[in-house]
Amino acid sequence: MATKKSIKNDRKRVKDSQESRDRTGTLELKRVASGKEQGLASRIKALETLKDMGVSIDEEFYSSLKAVYGLMQESLDSLKDSDKEFPSAISDRILELSDDAKAVFIHRLIKDAGEKSLFLLSKLVGKNEELDLIIAESLAYLPASGSADMLFQMVKEAQSKPLKKAIKRSLYRLKERGIIAEDRGTEDSRASVLHPLTRISEGYLSSIDYLGDRLVWLTQPRVTKGLYFFQVLINDTEGIKDFQGTEITKKMYRDYLTRFKEESPMPIVEAEPSYCQFLIEEGYATAIQRGHPVPTGYLEWKDMVGKPSVKPQRPLIYSCYEEETIKADESLLARSETLFELPEFSNWVIKPDEIEQYAEKINEASKSKLILTPIQKQERISQIYNDAAEELFDEERRLLYKKRLEEAAYIIYKLGREEEAKICLAVALALRSEGMPSSRHPFLLALVKRSLSSAIWEEEQKARENLSFVVKP
Repeated sequence: MATKKSIKNDRKRVKDSQESRDRTGTLELKRVASGKEQGLASRIKALETLKDMGVSIDEEFYSSLKAVYGLMQESLDSLKDSDKEFPSAISDRILELSDDAKAVFIHRLIKDAGEKSLFLLSKLVGKNEELDLIIAESLAYLPASGSADMLFQMVKEAQSKPLKKAIKRSLYRLKERGIIAEDRGTEDSRASVLHPLTRISEGYLSSIDYLGDRLVWLTQPRVTKGLYFFQVLINDTEGIKDFQGTEITKKMYRDYLTRFKEESPMPIVEAEPSYCQFLIEEGYATAIQRGHPVPTGYLEWKDMVGKPSVKPQRPLIYSCYEEETIKADESLLARSETLFELPEFSNWVIKPDEIEQYAEKINEASKSKLILTPIQKQERISQIYNDAAEELFDEERRLLYKKRLEEAAYIIYKLGREEEAKICLAVALALRSEGMPSSRHPFLLALVKRSLSSAIWEEEQKARENLSFVVKP
């Protein structure tokens, strides 16, 4: 029977536990609110939640973030239509932000708009030295030849040593990331950096399915009106499987894209055109290497598709997060099984013909005539899971899934689910050759289990259907 003292102690433990959870929740919200890598909407929401909890927040910082968020939405909307002049009113409002707010704005603009951000940045360069310093430092996180072009032009016009040093640091970092930075010294090239063509390419990517299939879209401006539009189906082990190329008006392209987004079950997101070109070229090389036929359409349109400005290219997710930061957070990998709750992973299973032998072993273990305790039976089944993960996921296949997960992480990131994108990237990083064994990798084990469950369920369904056709005497 519980004594008054034990009841009091229990209440104290419950209270202490609740207070501990509250402190943990508050710390997590503060981390999100102050996190440079977090989306603006997430940071604002975290501050509002803290405020609702009665926690004191920096109201000036909160107002500043909301102002930046509003400007960001207007800027991204304006950048979508490359034929229209960018509103000078937006540029003026950006200049009115505090230096800290400018830094937040430029950093998020580059992450969310990619190469398209260069058009707006070119309008802001030269307005004041502090803003130039922010732009110079931020361009290191946009691995594109246009970034190098802009930095070379800025260094020619820079007056102060701190700005020149910042520009050179960013050029060095771009070079480390594969951007071959060369001095574009002619008048024509300098003019094109700060006054870029308003008609630019666009790229989009679909999510990648369990077979390694995905769609890539690319547009290239025509010399006259309209666009060249390319839709490419690429498999990561077979290469280009289908290619469609056509000349199209901008309105037809917009209408098609809108309709596809509304009707297709697979999400699509905008991506740097250069990366889309890289994926298409990589798909072509894979098809040739594996001996698969290349669609004739691609060979006809190959020159118009163009070549990527840089190759090879790292998956785009690495321009969104620092690799070491993700690896340092062990909680991300521990939550890897939650990825299967996302629509992007709803169809991820191992092919039935590959998992079949392990499904048979599970059935044998479940129906074994040996007298086993439930614990012993579960241990046998767990060992089958471990064996399947170890045997199915050798180093070659681990690297294949690493690439798939890196690509999926970028899609999820662009859809605004940043925490899930981090989990996805953490799962990918743990698939490197120096990572944990396949039999201990939580995502691979979860994939094996759900694949086996699916295979066993399908076999049971077939058995029931066969029984229904048996004619009773």
